[in-house]
Amino acid sequence: MYAQYTAVAEMAPRGRRGIWSSLVYTSGTCGILARSALAAALAGALPPGAMSARGWRVPFLLGGVVGLYTLVMRLRLAETQVFDRQRATSRPPL
Repeated sequence: MYAQYTAVAEMAPRGRRGIWSSLVYTSGTCGILARSALAAALAGALPPGAMSARGWRVPFLLGGVVGLYTLVMRLRLAETQVFDRQRATSRPPL
């Protein structure tokens, strides 16, 4: 979890690190709001017994799709310049 904050702070331009780092927290809060809205929409749209019978699967399916998309994005993401510089100058661990 903390690696994301560090990566964002390292990639941000000087003078913008604070605002870029705060976007990590903001996006987490937006995720909480989105899943709450999805749960409310499903509970309101489905008949009374349908949520416990099959409706609970919908958020898991959507989460799986988003998770796969995130995995592909992260695998294609380049390392930061700071990390590459440090890796080039440090010795490999035993």
